[in-house]
Formats: sequence, C-alpha cells, structure tokens
Amino acid sequence: MVKRSRSKSKKRGFGNIGVKLVAIAIIFGLAFLTCRWLYTALEKQREAEGHLQALLAEKAQLERIQIDLQEEKENLLTSSYIEELAREQLGLVRKGEILVAPREGG
Repeated sequence: MVKRSRSKSKKRGFGNIGVKLVAIAIIFGLAFLTCRWLYTALEKQREAEGHLQALLAEKAQLERIQIDLQEEKENLLTSSYIEELAREQLGLVRKGEILVAPREGG
C-alpha cells in the first residue's frame, strides 16, 4: 500500500502544478487587463484635460470680447460718440459749420 500512495502523490503533484499554472495565467491575464484599462482611462483623462484647457482658453477670449462689447455699448450711449459717428459715417455737420471735402478723381 505504501507504493500506491506514492504514485497518487506524484499524480497529485502534477495536478497541482497544472492548477497553479492556470491560476498564474489567470492572474497575469487580469493584471494585463487592469493595466490596459488603466492606460485607456489615463488617455481619456489626458484628452479631457486638453479639451478643458481649450474650453478655458475660449472662455477667456469670450470674456475679453464681452468686456470690449460692454465698453463699446457704453461709448455708444455718449453724445460725443454719437456726434463722432454722425460726422464720420453720415457726413453731418453742426449748424454754422461748412463741410470741406476733397474732390474725387483729381
């Protein structure tokens, strides 16, 4: 009987090695999948950060435009600016003023 138990233990030993190899393969597979998932997540995070930076730059530009438009709006409401536009764009003059314009074509 002693001989039989030895042969069984040898078979058990090979069976354990197979199970261990499968377990190791599963562990490496899970580690690979985890690393791949982390890499993909980091790529997406970098892409999102780049998009965020672009949006922040666009926001800053739009805020500057808003400030410029607000200043222009305030200027449009002043009588001096309205007079300047009337003179430059419409060619209007005040009472008593004479408009002097150069001749065209010569």
